[in-house]
Amino acid sequence: MNVGSGIGYLARDPYMDVSKTGNESCRFTLCVSRGDKEGAYTDHISCRAAGRLAPVCMSGLASGKHVGITGKLQTWTYQKEDGRQHYGYEILVDTVTFMDKKNEGEDGEDPAIID
Repeated sequence: MNVGSGIGYLARDPYMDVSKTGNESCRFTLCVSRGDKEGAYTDHISCRAAGRLAPVCMSGLASGKHVGITGKLQTWTYQKEDGRQHYGYEILVDTVTFMDKKNEGEDGEDPAIID
């Protein structure tokens, strides 16, 4: 079973990426803490939301927002010009949970789950 999930804060504003075939996806980095308070570390996890989630993430996410995500882990390799092999990974997001409280005057319940 390939499942990746995390709860954290966005490191920076998301951006829209368009593939060679014209498919749009929203890319963002999720900062997830691990460890106890004395030995805390933060992992920066690359995430990609595609399809109908892409515009929702672009309009609803921003740097510092608190979100939860679930999806599938995808890895890849590539070779640089110097011949060295490099590896990458990202979570292909299936579900986004907006964890921040809504501002006063906004309709809806907290948190909002989009899948």
